[in-house]
Amino acid sequence: RLRDRGAARLASEHFLSRGFTNFMFYDEPENWSYEERGQAFVETLKAAGHGCMWLRWHQSVAYRTGRDQWRGKRNWLAARMRQAPKPLAIFAANDEQALDVLESCESASLAVPERVAIVGAENYLLAPDAMHTPISSVDTNLETLGYRGAELLDRLMTGKQVPKEPIRIPAAGLVARQSSDLLAVDHP
Repeated sequence: RLRDRGAARLASEHFLSRGFTNFMFYDEPENWSYEERGQAFVETLKAAGHGCMWLRWHQSVAYRTGRDQWRGKRNWLAARMRQAPKPLAIFAANDEQALDVLESCESASLAVPERVAIVGAENYLLAPDAMHTPISSVDTNLETLGYRGAELLDRLMTGKQVPKEPIRIPAAGLVARQSSDLLAVDHP
């Protein structure tokens, strides 16, 4: 959980340091980790004096599954982003969802990062720097999380006591790439 709160803090600090004042959080599936990440992003921005719109595809009236899901999601996302004040900073619950935001921006002719800046989480996209617009991402330290999980499993399998408190793994940092690397200016 600490990594989710830390990821949200890193993303909000990144956007705030670049002068953004308009914010969105985007998540697609219902997931406790994404929920915690979104709550922390909203709370961090609120403490800094800013509001944040939360886009939840899975709660949208436009939500569909099946063959047409991507088209509906892209159109829904694009419409929400077009309506939002610019420049806009979007923190996506993970890198795959950040890619959805990027593709929706492209279909809506919203320039990234000039009009919409994007940060994902988990830093796991394959070859992000080979993308047309490389996506910034919070490194949530998944490798260390995996090692700590394996250590805990080993303890359980050998009959040792497990810690009473959850093991907390902090986020490793934010990897800034082209999708959010600019200074936000509200003047054409």
